[in-house]
Amino acid sequence: MFLARRERIAFRGVYLVYLGLATITTLALVYPLRHALAALAEGRAALPVLAVTFSVTAVALFALDFLLGQARARVGEATRLGWLAIVIIGLTQGIAALPGISRSGATIFMGVLLGLKREEAARFSFLLFIPVVILAMAYELYQFGSGELVFPRELVGPLLVGCLAALLSGLAAIHLLLMLLQRARLRWFAVYLLLLAAFTLSQVF
Repeated sequence: MFLARRERIAFRGVYLVYLGLATITTLALVYPLRHALAALAEGRAALPVLAVTFSVTAVALFALDFLLGQARARVGEATRLGWLAIVIIGLTQGIAALPGISRSGATIFMGVLLGLKREEAARFSFLLFIPVVILAMAYELYQFGSGELVFPRELVGPLLVGCLAALLSGLAAIHLLLMLLQRARLRWFAVYLLLLAAFTLSQVF
């Protein structure tokens, strides 16, 4: 029993290290490009970008549907993957910072592609979202404080409500996504994204 407990602790430690490695990789990609990413989401230039990224997400979902339909042996824990695979998932999350790309869809697709079971890919994707949100919130507070990490009292209530709403919506979204992954029906959402991409592109001309 003692050895089993030590093994569980060691497993959780490795899992946290993997989450940290993926998060650091994401930040290393996104932080230097944060101003360029913000510019892509503003003004009329955002429309053609969204048309492209919606299409890219649709292609990824079609591919994920295909991968889930393949009878291939997959591992049930992210710790069974090597560090390079975790870095690739972190990079994928960074690329998903582009407006119009689904972060969860992209990271789950990459996790399944690299050999994870669908449930573990979804779990790792969801857990990977938590440190990114916390760090983004800390950065916004830093910006709000003009270079100092401050926590204005008047923001405590809205911030707690926002965190709770994000948590509940995230749990609901991951539950819905797991249902879709089980049934491998992501292609219909992919079709919707292609139609949305076409409509977005039509607004450019």
